[in-house]
Amino acid sequence: MYRIFTEDINRSKITRILDCHFNSYTIIPAMGVWLGTTESSLVIEIHGASYEAARQTSEEIKTANQQQAVLLQHIPAESELI
Repeated sequence: MYRIFTEDINRSKITRILDCHFNSYTIIPAMGVWLGTTESSLVIEIHGASYEAARQTSEEIKTANQQQAVLLQHIPAESELI
């Protein structure tokens, strides 16, 4: 599983980026702090993606939001659809 943490701006653009790369994902609204400044954030969870796809998507979101950085986490997880 991958998580991408980003500022909650341009949400429709972020959704379009995600739709280009993945068939499913979860967007969770959050509150974050970057360099001492509180901001509305998004946590995006993606299951079953490759590292390359998650990295490329993170780069595109970073560019779309004009951010210095976004956080990409790789979390080992086993998932099962029931």
